[in-house]
Amino acid sequence: YYITQDIRPVPFTAAINGNEILLENVPANVGSGGGIINGWFRFDRWIPNIFRLDISVPAQTPIPFGFDITGFLASGDVSGNIIVAMDNLTFDIKGTLYANNTEIGLNSDEIVNAQGQDIFETENFPVVLDIEVITGPAVEFLWPSSDIPILRANAGIGTRVNVTLDSLARQFSLNSDINIRSGEIFYFERSFYIRSGTLSFRENEIRFDPRLSVRAEVRDRNDDGPVTISMIVDNAPLLSFTARFEANPTLSQAEIFALLGQTLTGSEVNEGTGNIERAFLSSGADALAQFVLLRPLERQIRKWTHLDMVSFRTQIIQNAFFNAAGIRQTPVDRIVRVGNYFDNTTVFIGKYLGADIFAQAMVAMRYDENKTTWGGISFEWDIGLEFQTPFLNIRWDFVPTHPENWFVDDNSITLTWRKMF
Repeated sequence: YYITQDIRPVPFTAAINGNEILLENVPANVGSGGGIINGWFRFDRWIPNIFRLDISVPAQTPIPFGFDITGFLASGDVSGNIIVAMDNLTFDIKGTLYANNTEIGLNSDEIVNAQGQDIFETENFPVVLDIEVITGPAVEFLWPSSDIPILRANAGIGTRVNVTLDSLARQFSLNSDINIRSGEIFYFERSFYIRSGTLSFRENEIRFDPRLSVRAEVRDRNDDGPVTISMIVDNAPLLSFTARFEANPTLSQAEIFALLGQTLTGSEVNEGTGNIERAFLSSGADALAQFVLLRPLERQIRKWTHLDMVSFRTQIIQNAFFNAAGIRQTPVDRIVRVGNYFDNTTVFIGKYLGADIFAQAMVAMRYDENKTTWGGISFEWDIGLEFQTPFLNIRWDFVPTHPENWFVDDNSITLTWRKMF
């Protein structure tokens, strides 16, 4: 747990009384933020081995932070109040912090290596830590890494994460139920967009095995028309979860996997070992481009537009490769159009309207060979509002697909509530 940038020196006045130094309203600037420090130091043989610092960082001037506690990672901006004290050569750190523009993750290798080992043996001084972290509107959980995440979950605003550590007693705990407001799971070379979910932490120095419950969806189509495939994980270990799939309209498991497999290699791939190998190579390059090129673009758009969540997913590289290499079967009398390249492109945006209302919109681009405008691109919209109340959550979704009856059938309302035992 540390501040990721240098604390810039500023002039201040300190009162000296005997062997004590008193600090009052001392400003401290870190990065583009800063806070106020109050406290005192008590010297023993010219060594300030007893002290107490009360640090307050306003929400308007958050400071950059980052930490790694037994494989639990976090970095971003933080505000709040924290007390750092030392007595009897023991550090005591406690407080409440508000995190925003923050990425949270797990170092799986460190977690595995720490199982059954003494995680406190490298401590130079005994540490007692009791921190509560409250999430703001822009907090992401990324796993297994921030560079190439399989799971990307946006925590609901106000989620509380409690971290305690006592190196003297050799005890550690991490407790939280992270309500997943939105996000995505990268599976079968597809981004399944999360509709609801929870990431539960009940971890300690002996066991670190968070559990995931999630329902995510992706839209596709078969010969009969549009299909919505749901990916469901029921309270499974995050580090080794398996998913089950449902489809609307109903499909068998074999049909679902066949439909997902088409996307992995390109729909209607020409036969031949060389084509199959090139298809998988293109899929890998496309996935790498998603994380390397699009992630920085998403961050910049969030910064410019002040949106809380932005996500782009496209297979434009894969589609272009398939068409250029002749992997995908295309009738000889049909030319390649713009829609061929933007097929299976999805844009998602989300914004908190206050603390209790979350608005989101998603548009998926599909290639329609019978459409003469927009280069054959067909747009599928999904607009939603979620209201958080003290008793339950209310979610309204609107998927405009039936204009013939004034879109009445395209509205849905979902009520959810949760009880902890």
